[in-house]
Amino acid sequence: MNSYISIINIAFFCFVLLVAVLSLYKRYKLKEMRNKIELVLKSLDKYDFNIISETKTGEVNISQDILKKYGIGYLSKRLDLSGETKVEIQIPVHSVEVCYIDYYFKNNMGMPESVWITEQQYKEYLNLVKDCSSVSTTSYFLKIELQNSDVISLITKWNKWMGNDIYTKYEFERYNVLNLVTNMQPFSEDEIDSIIDKIKDRMVERLNY
Repeated sequence: MNSYISIINIAFFCFVLLVAVLSLYKRYKLKEMRNKIELVLKSLDKYDFNIISETKTGEVNISQDILKKYGIGYLSKRLDLSGETKVEIQIPVHSVEVCYIDYYFKNNMGMPESVWITEQQYKEYLNLVKDCSSVSTTSYFLKIELQNSDVISLITKWNKWMGNDIYTKYEFERYNVLNLVTNMQPFSEDEIDSIIDKIKDRMVERLNY
């Protein structure tokens, strides 16, 4: 009987030991993979990404209700030191979001969520959009997507193991609304270079979650 109990204890000890060894091995392999991916991500350059930049025309909703997040509308007023009254206008949320999933990244891009215009400009704007529910727009669209297949394969494997998505595609779109409220311009080459650097930093950040 005692020998039987001893065998069970030994078997249980071996099982626990095996689980511990496998756990340590998995941690080691994950750390090794994370370090490898981090080095690879930091070494990426502009040519590892597919870049699409184009100008589009469309429309955007008009809203005086700041709770309606998909329109442009009044937010607040302030009096500048110069004595001029300025009006804060909300920019459509989809003109500042980056990647429809990665919401927490949008504020790192320096893209404004609102702009300040003069009270006179605001009055002119209201006259232009009177009785309108939407206005025509010109938008500048930018998509930056990782195209290095080897790196994508590593990231896909990591996402499958860890469940922490490292996003490989980011989309940007900013609007000119009647060329009055937002005086946006197409994305410049310097901006694109800067955005790619920030995307690389963001991928590394999500890798280390």
